[in-house]
Amino acid sequence: MEQPTDMAWGEQLHRWRADQKLSQPELAEKLTAAAAVTGAQMVCDPRMIRRWEKGAVLPRPTYRRLLRAIGAPVPTQQPGRTHPEEVDPMRRRAFLVAVASAMAGSHETLRAWQPKQTGLSWGPLPERVGAEEVERLRRLTAHLRDLDSAFGGGVAVDPASAALDRGTGTLDRCTELAVRADLHVTLADLANVTAWAHHDSGQQNRARERLAQGLEWALSSDTREGTSLAGHLVFALARVALHQHDPESALKLVQFGQIPAAEAGDGGVGAQLRATAAWAYAMIGRPREMTDSLSRAERDMQLAAANEPSDPWMRVFYCHVDFAGHQALVHGVLAAHTTDRALAESSAATALELTEMSLAGSAPDRPARSLLFDRIVAAQSAFRVGDVDTGVKMTAEVLSDITVISSRRAVERLPQIAAASAPHARSGVVADLVHVLELAVTGA
Repeated sequence: MEQPTDMAWGEQLHRWRADQKLSQPELAEKLTAAAAVTGAQMVCDPRMIRRWEKGAVLPRPTYRRLLRAIGAPVPTQQPGRTHPEEVDPMRRRAFLVAVASAMAGSHETLRAWQPKQTGLSWGPLPERVGAEEVERLRRLTAHLRDLDSAFGGGVAVDPASAALDRGTGTLDRCTELAVRADLHVTLADLANVTAWAHHDSGQQNRARERLAQGLEWALSSDTREGTSLAGHLVFALARVALHQHDPESALKLVQFGQIPAAEAGDGGVGAQLRATAAWAYAMIGRPREMTDSLSRAERDMQLAAANEPSDPWMRVFYCHVDFAGHQALVHGVLAAHTTDRALAESSAATALELTEMSLAGSAPDRPARSLLFDRIVAAQSAFRVGDVDTGVKMTAEVLSDITVISSRRAVERLPQIAAASAPHARSGVVADLVHVLELAVTGA
């Protein structure tokens, strides 16, 4: 069998599996059986197959021999990680238990998962912290959120971490109960912004720590606003899990997040969670559940939209074009994961149509990073449906965007464009573009 290019290998494996009419669990079983024949005590699970196909990791030499033995494509690149962080399965389960306990009222279980101080803290603290200091923190959080959205997590992560470390010290200096509750919510939102900056910078474990920190503060506030924010923070934890190719954990977190969302009566947060569940279902190739989750998310958004959302962590999500962009992403994920070729093509076509709608309807003040992710989905989808001209145009815009937006998360999606363009590699323009994508990934 002709060896695929390194960036396209995950896509090649996916197509080979589809040709063999094997599900991810069935391929995992086939590799485990092949190992048993050789006397090796090795087990392959569906999550490993999923990570290979997404380009998160490359197989170790032993797995390469097993892949070769069953006639599957084998990468030429030496094993190594293209995804920045791994998650130990035992720690993953323990963390889920901690979040579940927090939802049941024992939020102190989250303390073991929180970060140490970074040492980046700004300036001295006031002797006593009152409402004025809380308002100052709130304005600073809004500024950092705008910085992250406009220029990427790589720009926002250090100032956000410093601000949060300084803000943490204010808790011991706040004695008024009402102000302290407000401070808990404000710090929780600052932890949320800091976590998203870590997430966008490719620091997923650090993002999880900051979200755990924010979740404890939000729940400690014992306010409706804090409870709503707790649901949003669990949504963010699910997004981190998806980025680490762990849709099963993401679905569990979605269930946990619905508890505070329902308690706060916040349909908007519930919509966020349902939209995230749709992404997870797309990743595991369950289109019916994916479609149902998107429909429920849209219904919840319409119900919640009667009141203009005041919570700052919800404002971008309530933008209609941003939700269209999310729907496009979900359909694009399904196109990449399903073994049904007709469904893959129709899903890619839907994703392309939705990104066109999202990009065309974007207001001038829409965050630049949201536009970047729409273009990434559009590029992949265009190549999948054979619209090479649009694929090339969107990829060129993506490459331009990442020169000014510091987003490791975006860079980590570039191999997906290269994989989608593989059927058109005979085109000199596409081949040159793939080379530029490879340079962007290796140089990031």
